[in-house]
Amino acid sequence: MSDSHGNALEDYPEEFNIYNFSAPSDSYFDMERKLNFLIEKNAIDTLILTVDNHTLSPYRESLNNLDRSKFYLTRSGYDTTLDYYVDKLYGFLIISEPKIGLLIQEYMAQELKTIFNKPKFSQNNLNKTWKDIGVKERAYRINRRFESQFGFKNSSQKLQRSLERMIGLCKANNIVLIGIKFPLTASYYRLIKNKDMGAAKILETSGFKVMDFSKTYFAKETLFENEDHLNSQGGDVFTRLLHSNLRQLSTLN
Repeated sequence: MSDSHGNALEDYPEEFNIYNFSAPSDSYFDMERKLNFLIEKNAIDTLILTVDNHTLSPYRESLNNLDRSKFYLTRSGYDTTLDYYVDKLYGFLIISEPKIGLLIQEYMAQELKTIFNKPKFSQNNLNKTWKDIGVKERAYRINRRFESQFGFKNSSQKLQRSLERMIGLCKANNIVLIGIKFPLTASYYRLIKNKDMGAAKILETSGFKVMDFSKTYFAKETLFENEDHLNSQGGDVFTRLLHSNLRQLSTLN
């Protein structure tokens, strides 16, 4: 599970029986909902979870997918059973109203397509690489990204509690939990290396392994779409590296 950093992996992991549950703008709030959903469906034994430097940044409290990930909410995701049924009934009443219902049904149909269809990269994105971007444009993009992710004094306590609940869920349900830091370009890594919001440390303190690939492709800029996202080719290459590391990890254990 990841935010947009996992998008480039597309459906490549399925070759190794790994399902990519990433979505652009996903926060730990959204991922917690997905984890509860998968646990209820008995559909998960191992969770590979993003613990990148920015994942506990307060900007994710507002920039997330709570409207979409609500689809995954189970009864356990509500404070009370009454809240669960009120929410479901409210949704039913709105959809039952003819004019509003038609609009919402059309909207939800598109949303469900977004949820279940893997993100596919366009040919333009497929050919686009960080190496092709000029020096000035790179500097602008890097600084803009840095300010949006790390322009805060402290990490988000709400997101941290959500992450801690996910850790607890994995322990309670015997789910193997592995943290992952996605590859970054050298220029962006140099800027953020001392700005870690601490998600990886929380996992490690809880006794879980974290695989850090941040510096893996410093010399391979053609694998990146931008300063901190792989492109489709990079996603394919990284998937195979990730699988190899997971195999080694299982052998060691």
